[in-house]
Amino acid sequence: MAALAFAGCNTTGEKAEEGKDTALRLISIVPPAGEAGSQAIVSGINFAEEVEVMIGEAKAEIVSMTANRIHITVPPNELGTYPVILKKGSETAEGTDYTYVEAGSVKMAVSNIVPDAGFAGDEVVIYGQGFGDNPSDLKVLFDNTEVSVLSATRNIIHVKVPEHAEGNAFVTVKNSKEMAGTLRFNYKHQPVFHVESIAPVSGKPGSTAVISGELFSEVPEENVVMVGDEAAKVISATSEKLTIELPKNAEGLYEITVTVRGVKAPGQISFTYLPKAWIINYFVGNGANAAVKDGIGDAASVHCVQDMNMGPDGKLWLTCRGKSTIMTADITTKEVKILVTDTKVLNNCWQGTFDNKGVYYVAAKAANALATVTKEGIAMPYAVTNPDGTAFKTTGPMDIAFDAAGAMYVALRDTYAYTGAAQKGAIIKVVGGVVQAVWEAFNIGTLQMGPDGYLYWGRDGASAGFMYLYRTNPADGTTEKIIGTGVAPTVDTFTNGEAGKPLTATVSIIRDIFFCSDGTMLFTEQNTATLRRLVPQNGDYTKGTVSTICGIPCTYSGTAATSYRDGDFALASKLSQYVYSIWAPDDMSAIYLADGFSFRVIKLTPED
Repeated sequence: MAALAFAGCNTTGEKAEEGKDTALRLISIVPPAGEAGSQAIVSGINFAEEVEVMIGEAKAEIVSMTANRIHITVPPNELGTYPVILKKGSETAEGTDYTYVEAGSVKMAVSNIVPDAGFAGDEVVIYGQGFGDNPSDLKVLFDNTEVSVLSATRNIIHVKVPEHAEGNAFVTVKNSKEMAGTLRFNYKHQPVFHVESIAPVSGKPGSTAVISGELFSEVPEENVVMVGDEAAKVISATSEKLTIELPKNAEGLYEITVTVRGVKAPGQISFTYLPKAWIINYFVGNGANAAVKDGIGDAASVHCVQDMNMGPDGKLWLTCRGKSTIMTADITTKEVKILVTDTKVLNNCWQGTFDNKGVYYVAAKAANALATVTKEGIAMPYAVTNPDGTAFKTTGPMDIAFDAAGAMYVALRDTYAYTGAAQKGAIIKVVGGVVQAVWEAFNIGTLQMGPDGYLYWGRDGASAGFMYLYRTNPADGTTEKIIGTGVAPTVDTFTNGEAGKPLTATVSIIRDIFFCSDGTMLFTEQNTATLRRLVPQNGDYTKGTVSTICGIPCTYSGTAATSYRDGDFALASKLSQYVYSIWAPDDMSAIYLADGFSFRVIKLTPED
């Protein structure tokens, strides 16, 4: 009988189709004993809708069926053992028996749960036998969670599915004497409106990425995807995937938001725009440590260009510190001309800027004074006084910046910020030539007004523990660190840090700071001999991403004129130790970089 129960018996003598067994087969009935009205599961092969289940001469009611399982209600029969027979047309299969026992003597057993998958709160039916006549004696558990029995007979229990995590739960039935199980109920995934991830997590404008989540609209136009402040094109959409084309953004980390039919999806995802590759092109300067000289391109001689600013005349003004000279350069024709040389008023002229009226102000470091230069090339001292009319001693002036209202801010490397200050270095606010405020800024070397209204600055010396780029709030004079770890970088320790965490990047002496039209900050470093950038995250520089644009970090050349050639990759080129000033047009089609001790200004252009 055991062998028959496994293999079953086919009484028609039909052969299976070549390569496919289509014969009806009976394997088992579980449980093999019970009473009329109880539930049982018949297992076998090749079941179909027309299959009938007979126990003896009695036909069983079919509750549900799959290709290899039939859930039945046991039909009435006298006590005893009867063969189980499957019928499908003229085909029959048998090979196991079912035994009828006295009511009340049936051992508790479970055979099926319908449905066997769903959600919390669904009502399900548990089929089996031996459940007894008193529903209050029954307990039903989904894993360890007990649920109330809604109704029950000896063979059927109705319950409501309890809360449970997505996945499988094991269902058991018990009373004071017995326990039956185990059935399995699958908790289906309940979709929740949210964004989950994006792949890939980095790339360049125009590339595609896939956003994963749930309950997106399958109509692409109904999903609005923003990468920072720029809208991405939604190429295709399903309820769980959005394929997008990345919009134009500068290098850096950007938060992504998804809004569906006006509702923003919960969840946080971000995308990192990878840096462009930049190519070196000679702009002006012949690379000679010589007197300044007019000329076109490399026929001109420029010397230690400490600062560059676009003038109201449409020409780039070059501040040549060692020669106390201001030159102009036409960015189209590359023609360079000496505007003014004045070893007294412009003695060791350092950095400066134009005010909102187009007047050029410059810090004459060795003269311990400020000066103005007209477009005609006339240099004049600019006096600064205290509120009481006495002269303010502008010792060690390094740079000048203006705010939108026209107030001047001066970086003074060698001036004490206030009486009793332990260290030299200050930022002074000047309005109409009169000092309005003085804030401590130890060893300050460069200064720039940011688009957010903060003053950004760096130190002139490589003092231990002070390797940072800072910003000061002109509203109250408070200062905070923006970039740096405090440790001077070496070949081994130089790092751009983590995306969105500029305080994990190492920096050295900051020589110049420049803000592009899109808010990107460019800055040069002495000692690491690099041009780098900080791309803010949604306008927040404290959460920006640092990268290197030009120079092999910490491997500078004493004179870099022969360390790179026209057309070299910027990141594969050694600059001189003294990388100075920066300027870039609004469209960021180029970056102009003064490589101090190579005695050149080079032009960086993005790779196609």
